[in-house]
Amino acid sequence: MPKMPLFPFAPSSLRTLPTGALLVTAAVLAGCANSRGLTPHAQTAPDASQLDARQVVRRSGLSVTQAWPQKDWWRGWHDAQLDALIEQGLRQSPTLAQALARVHAAEAQAGYADADRGPTVTASAGYSGVRLPDALLPANFGGGKFGYKSDTLGQFKWDVDLWGGKRSAWEALAGEAQASAIDAEAARITLSTAIARTYAQLAGAWMLQDVATADVARNRQMVALQSQRVKTGLDNRITLQQFESELRAAEQRREQAAQSITHLQLALAQLAAMGPDSALTLKRPRLTPESMRFAEAVPDDASVSLMAHRPDVQAALLRVQASSRQIDAAKARFLPNISLGALAGALGNEHFDLFHLSNVFYQFGPSISLPIFENGRLRANLDAQDARYEAAVAQYHQTLLGAAHQVADSVQSAHALKQQVDEARQSVTAAQQAWTLTRQRRDSGLLNSIQVLQVQQQLLGAQQRLAQLQAQRMDNAIALTYALGGGYAADASHAPAAGIGHDSGTDQHGTAAR
Repeated sequence: MPKMPLFPFAPSSLRTLPTGALLVTAAVLAGCANSRGLTPHAQTAPDASQLDARQVVRRSGLSVTQAWPQKDWWRGWHDAQLDALIEQGLRQSPTLAQALARVHAAEAQAGYADADRGPTVTASAGYSGVRLPDALLPANFGGGKFGYKSDTLGQFKWDVDLWGGKRSAWEALAGEAQASAIDAEAARITLSTAIARTYAQLAGAWMLQDVATADVARNRQMVALQSQRVKTGLDNRITLQQFESELRAAEQRREQAAQSITHLQLALAQLAAMGPDSALTLKRPRLTPESMRFAEAVPDDASVSLMAHRPDVQAALLRVQASSRQIDAAKARFLPNISLGALAGALGNEHFDLFHLSNVFYQFGPSISLPIFENGRLRANLDAQDARYEAAVAQYHQTLLGAAHQVADSVQSAHALKQQVDEARQSVTAAQQAWTLTRQRRDSGLLNSIQVLQVQQQLLGAQQRLAQLQAQRMDNAIALTYALGGGYAADASHAPAAGIGHDSGTDQHGTAAR
């Protein structure tokens, strides 16, 4: 069998063209492509250093620590029940399972893109019967006769990534996979924070129930004493009815506190991926405002910690960089490409004589392709990628701005709540002293028991106010930890620079220099 030409269907001018000349031809033909205006118009992503929260932290007067953050930050509260709930939630949560599944899917897509950059080798073999009509072949060449055919075929193909388009597409998908992994970590932080905040609210509900229970007991004493005064004719029933009304109101407050406890227990069971019956086994939290003081400690450099430890900021930045690489991949599609290929096989008759030298054929050599007319498809794809890049930059900017303000708001709330709690404690102390003095005067016969209970009402009101503020302070302490990144310590491979711009060296469409 004679050897087949290198390009059996190509013009004669290309059949003998050397490989080196193909590269020159590719460069010349590249000018034929409509590459006008390939520079995108997307804006440059903002620099994180422009969003600084250090001054807000320093003016707050909160304690500063260098030990922050801790990955399992909730363990600092030394509550075994809380530790078990968060561990259960992180292990069994369907939300986290979905996030991990998305990570695996993104990694698989990146792996596919990486494999697509390499060569492919395929092989096939077949055995079939065939009968060709007399109209196609004369009888002496097999026409009108039935026979058998066997064949084998092997093919090698490699699209040379001359302009790095496939590499850019792979890098974009790899960045998306990294962003998905950080999203999974963000989901972990969000879930643990939700459990901790609900647990702190449960602790606050128990404190409010204690105050409500004491208030019910006080009002019952008031009603009993007033009933005796009415029986002895010392007072009328109008005052008794007022006391009875206050008793019913106190009982309603106690019932509301009990309902809040049950509701929060059910919410905790749901967050921890436990059945509703498990909520009934939850005990009173051991959390106290004093045990949570460490949660209000903030890093000295809030802006650096914010950029380094918040997973949403890291994920947004990775997606900006991934969008940048997609632009590079879209631009590469305007340029010519070279493929290397080889084809070898054998054809035989019914005797399976496939490997006889006369039955073997092969073909190899490079080929070139150039998109001359695509009816605007390549331009539209580039514009779409440019728009996605602009959206990614805007999302990154929004994430940065939101994170900085979230830290500032939580810090200011922590400062304000600290002052309010201190004032509420002073009020409780003053009310406690007044109640003590009133009881002493009652024991001396200067005041009656009803007057003592009225003073006690002021004490219980101050205690209720303090309990509410303490619950708010615990909740805000957890919110502050979440705003600062939730103790997330980023892996070095998943921690790009916090800001991209002129300081990091940007290319023509504002992406970080690679």
